[in-house]
Amino acid sequence: MTKKLLTQIKNEWLSNLWLVLELLVVSVVMWYVVDYLYTRAATYLEPRGFNIEHCYLIELGELTPKSPDYVAGYTSQQTHDDIAELLDRLRRRPEIEAVSLSQNSYPYNGSNSGAEVSYDTLRSPGWTIRRLVTPDFPRVFRYRGTRGETPEQLAEMLERGEFMASDNLYRKYDRRMTDLVGQRFYL
Repeated sequence: MTKKLLTQIKNEWLSNLWLVLELLVVSVVMWYVVDYLYTRAATYLEPRGFNIEHCYLIELGELTPKSPDYVAGYTSQQTHDDIAELLDRLRRRPEIEAVSLSQNSYPYNGSNSGAEVSYDTLRSPGWTIRRLVTPDFPRVFRYRGTRGETPEQLAEMLERGEFMASDNLYRKYDRRMTDLVGQRFYL
């Protein structure tokens, strides 16, 4: 009986080889798919350093003279005052936690402003992203500082006009920004 089984296995080894090869291909493809999905999910779920939950974006623009709502003779100071009034009204709403005005600064924004930042002999790359924000910006997105600062402490730093930068500003010089806290930078 055993001899008959061994003879049958020997005679069918080619079809068994194809079966093993097929299982190998399926295993490799499945490993690739599972690895791809896992890395996508892990990347999606990792902390971003900010929180966009319950944040809303209001975009402002100017009307052209072709618009029926255009008001001729409206000065830039009046526009500035209107924006300040809008911010004040939003801040007075009890259901609104924080309001910020910014230029190219909200998370997942595809538009950027650039500037070079210098300190002593250190120069940032020319493509350094510059963000113009009001002090409430860290409160809106709940940013935290590299030294453990709360969003409120970061907002106070912005109110004092202090410069904020991420640790990768001078990465090519192997310098951490926490080593340069309180120093004067040139923009």
